[in-house]
Amino acid sequence: MRPGSTKVVACTHCRAWLRCQALDLAVRQSAEVWSDLRVRHAFWSTPVDIVACPVCRELFRRRDAVEVGVLPSSIEALDFKVNDGWRLLPRFGKARELAQLERFMAAPLAEELPADQVEAALATMAEGVPDDEMDLRLQQWRHHNDLRRAEPGREWLRIEPLFLINAQRLLSLLVIGGELQQLLAAEINRELGQFHTAMQCLSRVQKGYGHQKVALMSWIVEGRTELQVYY
Repeated sequence: MRPGSTKVVACTHCRAWLRCQALDLAVRQSAEVWSDLRVRHAFWSTPVDIVACPVCRELFRRRDAVEVGVLPSSIEALDFKVNDGWRLLPRFGKARELAQLERFMAAPLAEELPADQVEAALATMAEGVPDDEMDLRLQQWRHHNDLRRAEPGREWLRIEPLFLINAQRLLSLLVIGGELQQLLAAEINRELGQFHTAMQCLSRVQKGYGHQKVALMSWIVEGRTELQVYY
């Protein structure tokens, strides 16, 4: 059994098949999820768009990658779907189709960028592309927060100049986004101690993310700025 279906995509540079297992909060399957949506789990990964290919080491956008198939959560129970829309129940399948499923399972995981690669990418590929800049700055924000997770109670990290510069720019990019972006903007403002603005952002989250909204609202009311765990 696997805890949810996984997209298998082709690297836009070397065409290697890669697994993309970014978490869907609706099917989080016991993953530890922090208030900045950092995910700690052996299977699921933090949701990001710009990732690194572990084969050729080049960066690519998940949204631009061709989906070659879906690895289902259970080959006994779910359909095996490939990119041309044809479906096959694996338990009745032939050896060739099951071999392709095994290839899907063996595909390496598309990797989140380390902090130094995020900084380099911000200087090269993000200029003039708001979606790319937003994704990279979200990754940078979480890397800054990882320092706080490693040393809880070190509040000076919260007002580190690089953290502030990135957070302020990120807020300017998130302001016109959808409900997920508003949830993230509320969290950034909360971490900065800007509770009124955080609550305004949170008020725009109306249809989804109910658990996260309730938890975040309580932390804002309590005036808490430290990182929290949603689950």
